[in-house]
Amino acid sequence: MLFRSSLQGREFAGYGYIAFIRDFETKIKLLAGRLPNPEPLPNGDLEAMMATAGLDEIGLDVGDRIVVVWEKQGKLTPINITITGRWYPRDTTDPYWFYQLDYFNNAIMVSEKTFLGHVAKTYEGIPHEFAWFMVFDVKSIRSDNVARVLDGINELRSRTATLLGNVRMELSPETILQDYETKLFFLKILLFVLSVPVIGIVLYYITISAGMIVDRQRNEIAILKSRGASTFQVLGIYLVEGAIFGGFALVVGPILGMSVAQFIGRTYTFLVFTNREALPVHVTQQTMQFATGAIVLSVAALIAPAVGAARYSIVAFKQEAGRSGRGPFWQRWFLDFALLGVAGYGYYMLSQRQSILTLGAAGDVFSDPLLLVVPWVFIFAAALVFLRFFPFLIEGISRAGSRVYGVSILLGLRQISRMPGQYTRLVLLLTLTLALGTFAASVAKTLDRNYNDRVMYQTGSDLALVESGNYDEVSETWSFQPVVEHTQVKGVQAVARIWRGVGNANVTGRGRPQEVKILGVDPPDIARVGWWREDFAPDSLVSLMNAMGGNEKGAIVDAKFLTDFRLKIGDAIVVTIRQKPIDLIIVGSVTYFPSLWPDTDRFMITNLDYLFDQVGETPYDVWAKTDPEVPWREIVDQLRDKDFLVSRATDARETALRLRDDPGRTGIFGILTVGFLVAAMLTVLGFMLYSFLSAKRRMQQLGILRAMGLRSEEHTSELQSRVDISYAVFCLKKK
Repeated sequence: MLFRSSLQGREFAGYGYIAFIRDFETKIKLLAGRLPNPEPLPNGDLEAMMATAGLDEIGLDVGDRIVVVWEKQGKLTPINITITGRWYPRDTTDPYWFYQLDYFNNAIMVSEKTFLGHVAKTYEGIPHEFAWFMVFDVKSIRSDNVARVLDGINELRSRTATLLGNVRMELSPETILQDYETKLFFLKILLFVLSVPVIGIVLYYITISAGMIVDRQRNEIAILKSRGASTFQVLGIYLVEGAIFGGFALVVGPILGMSVAQFIGRTYTFLVFTNREALPVHVTQQTMQFATGAIVLSVAALIAPAVGAARYSIVAFKQEAGRSGRGPFWQRWFLDFALLGVAGYGYYMLSQRQSILTLGAAGDVFSDPLLLVVPWVFIFAAALVFLRFFPFLIEGISRAGSRVYGVSILLGLRQISRMPGQYTRLVLLLTLTLALGTFAASVAKTLDRNYNDRVMYQTGSDLALVESGNYDEVSETWSFQPVVEHTQVKGVQAVARIWRGVGNANVTGRGRPQEVKILGVDPPDIARVGWWREDFAPDSLVSLMNAMGGNEKGAIVDAKFLTDFRLKIGDAIVVTIRQKPIDLIIVGSVTYFPSLWPDTDRFMITNLDYLFDQVGETPYDVWAKTDPEVPWREIVDQLRDKDFLVSRATDARETALRLRDDPGRTGIFGILTVGFLVAAMLTVLGFMLYSFLSAKRRMQQLGILRAMGLRSEEHTSELQSRVDISYAVFCLKKK
C-alpha cells in the first residue's frame, strides 16, 4: 500500500511495490529529476524513481514523499521513500521489458545496492520475488550448438534449484529447441538418404577416373614391380598424389560448399529456382569433420584401382593385356540379382501400405527412409543387371548387322563385346545419372502434389470461411443471411454450408455408444465446391452426394467404422447429438473425406437440413470455390461489407504457396537438384576424360589403320577409336 506524506496521514494513494532491475538506468529517459542515490537521505528516506504514468495516476511528482506500508503478521511497517525522478522507456519494443509496461507503473524503482543493503536486510522477509531474465541471440543458435544450449538450460535449472530451492522456470525456449532438434534429426536423416546416391556417384566417378589413368600407367607400374618395387611403394605414390589433391580440396571445398548451400536455399522445386534471402551459412567444426571424411573416402576411391594394378609384374601384365579375364566380383557372386531381390522385397513392403504419402495435418512427408532407399537400391540393382547382359546385347547387334555395318561400326561393336570391362564403367555412370534425374523429377512432382493435396484436404475447398449469425436471446434462435448470397461477391463461384459437431453412435448389439465426428453438408453444393481425389472412396463424390441427397436420413460413414461394427450399406443407426437421438441410414462409405482424419477419428457425413430440423440451426462454416485471379482477402472484405460475420478465413492456394518456403521442402528439392546436376557434370567429364585417354592410347593404332587404307572419317569416329589393332588386321585381311 502507498500513502502520501506519512502513514499517520492515511492518505491512501494506491498499491505498489519496491523493485530494482539491473542496467535500468541505461534503458530509460528521465523526464524530470535525477537518478536515485544508493544511500538513504539523512532523515532515513530511501530515494527512488517512478514511471511518469504511475506518478500521474497517484497524483505525485518529483520531490514528493511517499510511504510504502509493509504488512507482516498483521503488523504495519512504514518505509519512507522520496521520489527523485520521473522516467519512461527509451524503446518500448526492447526485449529488456520482460513484462508489459503497465506493470511498471506501480513500481518504485530503487538501485540494486539500495534494495539489497537497505530494504532486504532491514526488513527481513520483505523480498517477494527475485526473477532472472535472459534474452537469447536467436542468430547465434544454430544446428551445431542447439544441443549445447539445451544442456545449458537443463544445467541452469538443476543448479538454481540446488542453490536457491524454491525456483521455477516460467519462460524457456526449451520446448521450441527440443522440437527443432527433433525435426533437425529427421531432416538430416532424410537429406543424408537423398545424398547417398550422389555421394556414391561421386566416389564412383573418382574410381573410374583413377582407373582410366591407372590403366594407362599399368605398363609403367608393371615395370616398377619387375624392378623390385613393392606393392606398398607403388600405392604410396598414389597415396601421396591423393593427399596433395585432398589437402587442396580441404581448403577450397568448404568455400565451394557454402556457395552450393546458398544454391540449395534458392531452390523452388526441381531445377526451378527463386530469389530468396541468402541463408546464414557457416563453416563449423562438424563441416570440417565431414570434409575430412569425404577426402578419406575420395583418396580410398583414388587408390583402389592402383591396388589391382600393383599386383602384376610385367610378364603377368602382358599376358592379361590381350583379353579381360574374369568378370567383376559382383557378377561372379551374383550381387546384382541379390540387390534386385532386396529392392523387390522393399517394394512388396511398400505395396502393403494403404498410402505412401500422408495427408494428415501433422504428417511428415518421407518420414520413413524406406520410401527413398527402395528406389535407390532398385536403380542401382537394375543398372548392374543391365551391365551383365550388356556385352551379349552388343554382340547380338553386331551379329545382326555384320553384313550391313561399315568397318568402323562393326569393329567398334566387336571390340565392346570382346572387352566390355573398359566400357561398362562409363555405361553404369551414364545409366545411374539418367536414372537419378528421372527419379528426382518424379519425386519432385509427387512431393509437389502431396504438399498441395495436404493443404486442400485440410481446407476442404479453395476458401474456408468461419462465420457466425445473429442470435435472438428472446426466442433463443439464430438467423443467417442466405448462403447463396455469397456468390454475389466478385470471385466467389459456388458455396456450400459445413456444420461440425460430435455425436454418439448407437449400434444395436455392438456395445456401448461410440463417439463420432459429424459433418453436416448440403449434398448438391458440396459436390460443386468440395475437393476430391479418386482414391478417397470407391465411388465418386457426385455419386455419394446423390445417394445421400436421395434420402434425408442418409449418412456416409468412414470405412473403418463399417468394418469395426460389421455394418453394411443400408443399415440403420441412431446418433445422439446434443442429447437428441437422430435416426440415420448408411448409404455409402469413404476412406477419406476432406477435413476429417480417419487415423484418429470415426466420422460420418449427413444432410445438414435434416440435422438442423432435429437439433436446431446453429452457426456453420462455408466452403467456397473461388476465382484464382481474385485475392481472397478482397473476397473476405466484400463479404464483411455485405454484413456477413466472417471471423476467420483460410485460403488453400496461399497456404500452399507459403509451404513452398518450408525449410524441409527446400532442402529436399535442393539436394535432388544439386545431386542431379553434379551427377550430370561428372558423367560429361568422365566421357571427356575417357575420350582423351582413349585417343592417346590409340594414337599409334589409328596411324597403322590409316596406313592400311581406312579413311580418315572412319577411324576418327568414336567407335573407331576403340578398335583392337590385332582384330582390325584380321578383319581387313578377311575383307
